[in-house]
Amino acid sequence: MFYFAAPATAQVTAAAPTAVSAVTADSHDPLRFPMDDYPEETVTVTTSTSEVEATYRLYEQITYVANPVDADYQSMNVKGPIKVDGKEVDATHAPILFKYSVGGYLGE
Repeated sequence: MFYFAAPATAQVTAAAPTAVSAVTADSHDPLRFPMDDYPEETVTVTTSTSEVEATYRLYEQITYVANPVDADYQSMNVKGPIKVDGKEVDATHAPILFKYSVGGYLGE
């Protein structure tokens, strides 16, 4: 899962890198990012000054190896923001942050 830093102390999700190319019907490359296959979701994020609504594209279980041994563990979720409080956002240059879900590692 990816996050980008928003105003105040909010954490809102980040965009996928723009350097990747979209999957086409003819593409058989398992590492191509499926840019056109996503649902949109909205969450409320509490900041130090208010609450904001963040709408993002959710790409789930994207494998990041060509021949995964276990796709459940060799995959990631990517959230790319498209609106904050109803206003469209361009997250092209947003920093990418990783959320660690493995015990024993510090996420900061």
